[in-house]
Amino acid sequence: MNSSEAKKQLRRQCQQKRIELSTHPELLEQLNKELCEQLASFLDDHRCKAVAAYSPTVVEPGGDVLLDFLRHEVSEIWLPISQPRGVLEWAHYDPSELLRPGKLGIMEPTGPRISTEQLQHCDVFFIPALACHPTGVRLGQGAGYYDRALSYLSQRSHPPLTVALLHPGEISTKVPIEPHDQPVQCILTAKGTIPMPIESV
Repeated sequence: MNSSEAKKQLRRQCQQKRIELSTHPELLEQLNKELCEQLASFLDDHRCKAVAAYSPTVVEPGGDVLLDFLRHEVSEIWLPISQPRGVLEWAHYDPSELLRPGKLGIMEPTGPRISTEQLQHCDVFFIPALACHPTGVRLGQGAGYYDRALSYLSQRSHPPLTVALLHPGEISTKVPIEPHDQPVQCILTAKGTIPMPIESV
C-alpha cells in the first residue's frame, strides 16, 4: 500500500473514532474542558496576544467551546477561509457576528480577508488534525490547505509557533510521512503539551 492509500485508510479510521467519541457527550465535554485548561496555561506561558485558529466541528478538539474560550484569553483571533487551489485566507473572528458555512462546510467569518503572509504578527497557529506522527507530521482531511500554509510560514525569518490540537491517543507512528508534509512544532491535548519531536508514544 502506498502512502496516499495508507493515509486515506488511516483518515477513515480516525474519522470513525471521532464519530464514536461523539456518542459519549459527557466524555467529549470533559475532554474539551481539560483541553481549554491546558490551553490557558500554554497561552499564558507564551504570552500570546494574537492567534490563528479554526472553527472546530463538534467532534474536533475544543468543539463548540474553543472559540468562546479563546476570545477571553487573547486580543485577536483569526479564522481560515478556504479558497481555490488549496489556499487559505483569513478573517478576524468577531463573536458578535455570525459565522457562515464555507465551501467545505466549515464555519467561516464574513469580514475582510487577509493572506497568510499578513498574519506574521500572530504568536501561534492552532491547526486542526486527525492525528499526528511523533515527529509532528499531521494527518489532515486530505485537501492540503494547511500543508501549504505551514510551508509558507516555515520560510519566514520569525515564524509563529505551530500547534496541532488533538484528542488523547491521536499521536501515532502509523501516520505516513510524505515529502510535502509539513510538521507542527507542538501538539496540545487534554492531557498536556508535547513539543516535537518525541521519541515514543
